[in-house]
Amino acid sequence: LFYNDDFEPLFVQDVEEMTQSPRGTQSRFGTATVFGNNSFYVRVMNQSSETMRYHLYIASGNGEFAEPDPHYTVATPADASLAISVGSYNSRIEWTNWEAITFHMLEEEIGDLSSFSNRGPRIDEMIAPKITAPGLGLISIRDDDAWGGPPFGLILNPFVVSNSYADGNTSGGLPADYLYLTGTSMAAPAACGSVALIKEYAPYLSREELVELITDNARSDGFTGEVPNFDWGYGKLDVEAAISELLSADEETIENNSITVYRNFPNPFQKETTIKFVVSNGNRKINLDIFNIKGQKVRSLVNSTLNSGNYSILWNGLDDNGKRVSNGVYFYKVSSENFTSVKKMILMK
Repeated sequence: LFYNDDFEPLFVQDVEEMTQSPRGTQSRFGTATVFGNNSFYVRVMNQSSETMRYHLYIASGNGEFAEPDPHYTVATPADASLAISVGSYNSRIEWTNWEAITFHMLEEEIGDLSSFSNRGPRIDEMIAPKITAPGLGLISIRDDDAWGGPPFGLILNPFVVSNSYADGNTSGGLPADYLYLTGTSMAAPAACGSVALIKEYAPYLSREELVELITDNARSDGFTGEVPNFDWGYGKLDVEAAISELLSADEETIENNSITVYRNFPNPFQKETTIKFVVSNGNRKINLDIFNIKGQKVRSLVNSTLNSGNYSILWNGLDDNGKRVSNGVYFYKVSSENFTSVKKMILMK
């Protein structure tokens, strides 16, 4: 029901049948004809006997809430369980176009989350976005078939950038085959290209391992705060750190030529996680221990002599006394003679 400022009913919205996703979340949509540039109140009625949580969205774009909540706005297809959803942060707020005119994004700050970047979580509280990447102020190529010129037109003209701008030239001029672009539609390709670089170096990585590598090595700073969170996901994409971890792992494997330790999956986890390692030279005494952030050992998972092979060890979040540990950061250490590998994991409930 729609109401005016006096809370008098104006009209009823036409509501479609309820639909349900495979995850169990339900949704329905409706349409209504609204006349005039006025304020309205919407009443949502719970016709069940249970207390229910709901989210209300405006889909048409020709209206807005008086006090909108930016969260729970990561939409399809970024909310898919296997998607690497990407938010945007500001990498450039000033640029000079091909006519040597300098423009500024006055309401944005370099390094901060872009105002248009959708916030999580997903409706079922899954973290989304997974990662953030530069999305405001990227210089990309201009397609003549899509945006021809000169002349470039009133709307496009401010965003056309000279070819020499990349070399620091702000005097403008032609040729001008580049554009100043903004959007999560720029952040997502930046993340996709980063994954391609990682896969070029390590083509054997699975999708799950790629996600862990990216999220484990994401940057945090004064803008992101403590991560993971529902605005930034696991932080800012850091390709150099991700590839450096692969290089470090390769050096460790070559040097020891005996044990390779992989990242646990899933990470973060809620109920249980799997730790994988490979023993190349068998008949070795192996220890796998879990430590809390204070350095206290909470669980011993392996303490035995192992033959060569692949090992997958499950940790269910219990300590040596069978008691469930609290949320937070934990470390798993695989050790043997002349070998130690320590990696971080996060338990979230």
